[in-house]
Amino acid sequence: MAPTGTRELAHSLALLFRDCIENGEEGRGIIDAARLAYKLYDLSADRHPPPDPLSCKAGCSYCCHSFVAVTAPEAFLLAERFSEHVRDEGAMSVDEFLKRARPLAGMGPTARYDNELLPCPFLVDDKCSVYEVRPVVCRKTCSYSVQACIDGFNKVGGGTVPQDTARQTFGEGCSITLTAALRSLGFPWASYEMSEAVSVILRTEDALHRWTQGEDILAEVQSNVAVPAQLKTAIAEFSDAIS
Repeated sequence: MAPTGTRELAHSLALLFRDCIENGEEGRGIIDAARLAYKLYDLSADRHPPPDPLSCKAGCSYCCHSFVAVTAPEAFLLAERFSEHVRDEGAMSVDEFLKRARPLAGMGPTARYDNELLPCPFLVDDKCSVYEVRPVVCRKTCSYSVQACIDGFNKVGGGTVPQDTARQTFGEGCSITLTAALRSLGFPWASYEMSEAVSVILRTEDALHRWTQGEDILAEVQSNVAVPAQLKTAIAEFSDAIS
């Protein structure tokens, strides 16, 4: 069980996310909650710099070929950001995104690794085209060794990528408390495969309104079944505490 101070902080964050969702106009509290999660994560990461330099830099995209799980608010924010810029010169079209996402449908984390490592549909010229609104899992993924990333990408050695523990903790805290807020309000709180969830939202008319009004348009999207039991327990604990 987490220390008392940590539980109290998590409880406060879950309440903050709940208030954000409830007070948003016309269902936009869902998207506002995702933006809030990113802001909180970035503030925490900035105030606790890693003890050693990270190897991550623009153009390094080895981790962008992995399974990415997102909450519904993150998926809606990604879809909105993509739609806002789809008419920009040189921007990817909706059809092109759907084409890129299609091969990933139904592929879980193990299948993604065991088979050909396919890139994220948002990856363009080895750079994230939605970097400003990238999911929490992408924000917290970092590496102290680019060689370890290369070995993992090439399936060599079987070692792990050395990452910053603080960033992992910040990211998990944001995801757990945001998910707890969704659960407390009766919204679906699964963790969805990103490209499938965004694809469904882009194809569905009035997707956000319909979802916030109780139509689970993401019900058929692949969810991340690999969520550890202790995280599910924490989500339930904080959700029940603010319900």
